[in-house]
Amino acid sequence: MLPMGSVLVWVDGQPAWRGPFEQGVDVTVPVLPGRHRVDVRIDVEGLFARDRSYEVDVPGPTRLDLHYSRFWGSFSKQVTPRPGP
Repeated sequence: MLPMGSVLVWVDGQPAWRGPFEQGVDVTVPVLPGRHRVDVRIDVEGLFARDRSYEVDVPGPTRLDLHYSRFWGSFSKQVTPRPGP
């Protein structure tokens, strides 16, 4: 049986969310407009972990799309911001 993984998200150094890796992530984190650091980590019960950090300018309600490649075992190098709630 393969171990289950977790996704961890920090915003500006503060824990913002933790949940299962298998179903993907759709989470809302309220922040004020401005520059923010978003850190993400996938942790598969000590077998491996992948981390990536992003600096994001948030002008107002913004949705960030982040992709993880199971084939390559890594996060995309950039997030895709788009207007949203």
